[in-house]
Amino acid sequence: MNRFPVHAGNDVARLQAGLFRGAACLHALQNDPVRCAKFLQNDRIGALCFREAYANRAKIYQQSNNYSSAIGDYVQAIRINPNYAAAYYGRGSVRRSLGDKAGAISDYEKAGKIFLDQGLTGGYKDSQFEIEKLK
Repeated sequence: MNRFPVHAGNDVARLQAGLFRGAACLHALQNDPVRCAKFLQNDRIGALCFREAYANRAKIYQQSNNYSSAIGDYVQAIRINPNYAAAYYGRGSVRRSLGDKAGAISDYEKAGKIFLDQGLTGGYKDSQFEIEKLK
């Protein structure tokens, strides 16, 4: 008799991905962003398309000044969920660091709209603050 429900494969895969993310976060907390990023490069994470994993790895790349990889991961997170305001906000921050003022403003505006639509006024205010700093 099968101990798992028919859809258990997805649940098991999600659990495994969660464990990988947890271990990666542990490495990040231990101030080892390079090891954390390498841990998240595991193909199982990419295949499962966890937006949080991409966004978290993007933050690590950003902290390591690896801006092109950070943008790539934010793009992946947005591709998975086009209403992921934090990914637009993060990508805006990277674009600001690269001197792409127009791109940063565009991303902060998109993030602000999504935050507002989701009732997250704090995120909206943060986005507006970043826009004002760039104008």
